[in-house]
Amino acid sequence: MDTDHSVQTQAETRKHRRAFEVFSWENLQSNLTNSRPASNRIPPAADPDSAFLDMQQVPNEIDGLDIAQALPTEAIGSKFRADTKFIQIFFDETDEADSFIQEGTLSVKHYDIPILPPKGKLAKTALIRLDNVPMRKRNTMQEKINLAMAEFCLPVEIAPITLKGTSLMTTRWEVLAKAIPNSNLAQTLPSIIVIDGQKVLLSWPGSPLTCLQCLSVGHSRKNCPKRTKAAPVQKQGTAPSKQKSPANTYAAAVVQGAPEHNRDTDTEYSTQGPSNMEQQSTTESQGNSATQISQASLEQKRSETPQPPNQIENPEGISEYDSSNMIPQYDSNSPFNATQEESEYTDSLTNPNSKKRHIQVTPSGSPVPKMTSNIMGYFTKAPRRDNPDPQSHIN
Repeated sequence: MDTDHSVQTQAETRKHRRAFEVFSWENLQSNLTNSRPASNRIPPAADPDSAFLDMQQVPNEIDGLDIAQALPTEAIGSKFRADTKFIQIFFDETDEADSFIQEGTLSVKHYDIPILPPKGKLAKTALIRLDNVPMRKRNTMQEKINLAMAEFCLPVEIAPITLKGTSLMTTRWEVLAKAIPNSNLAQTLPSIIVIDGQKVLLSWPGSPLTCLQCLSVGHSRKNCPKRTKAAPVQKQGTAPSKQKSPANTYAAAVVQGAPEHNRDTDTEYSTQGPSNMEQQSTTESQGNSATQISQASLEQKRSETPQPPNQIENPEGISEYDSSNMIPQYDSNSPFNATQEESEYTDSLTNPNSKKRHIQVTPSGSPVPKMTSNIMGYFTKAPRRDNPDPQSHIN
């Protein structure tokens, strides 16, 4: 009864998770029994006579002087980058650096600081991840992976990656491997192997990019050229957006008025530097001089060509006239004749000695000078009403 009660209590206290929160690539667990590498970070430099201390997880309580005193006596110098959390230790010989890397960690005050090889070089025991592994029984697949990897390295342990809290395997596996004697593991490992006729992708710290989409090397799945982008899903009940016709846009109207040689071209205009500006000014000066020459030749041709006399149409026919002797004739019935008030107002504006000022009051009470749309008074004076001679006002 107590056992049943404990199982029921454990089931009630378990947090509810949706289906794809359990079946997720973020909900995985490793099944390696041997200790994994202390760090999988990639150092920023590839000096073969050096090693790196990964300081990313080192607590602040560790004294920096204690770290310096814990280094081997063969160490001759260091470089340090606080922004990347790496300390690079230099040695006089490559063998001295390799022996320091094989220690794995540097113990300082009961804390182990990971020791990493330079970029492009793997540690004594490296962690290799396999993707797109065929689905077989665990023992069967372990034998097949061991046989395929033995050509390039010395496998230490092979284990699948499973869903956390279950024994369900995924298509990912992990391999702890050592380098073949007198060889660099990073140079002997391939990026793709074939198991049961299926491509399996290998990755390790500093390895080339591999793509799970097209199963090739050189790019990731995110940047795969064969990956099709999903088209935007149109919401139900919404009409498709209408695109403006190019002929109804303001830009199209502007382009319609452009010259033919500038229309429908894809010419790119570069930024004008000093030399381009000088060339442009030279071109403009040449164009201006050519324009002046063409205008001068046109005027010369006009002067040489006899011009016909000016003609004007009248009810009786076409007659010749001299524009220099034309005098406007006064028509008493013309609607453009200025009234007496308009004439007096015009005189008050043109005559500085005139003291008479005509003011018109608006409905709001503000004085406004009387204005007229008749502009004939500005150019000619209307004859006086008591003078019947229409030509007398000209003299």
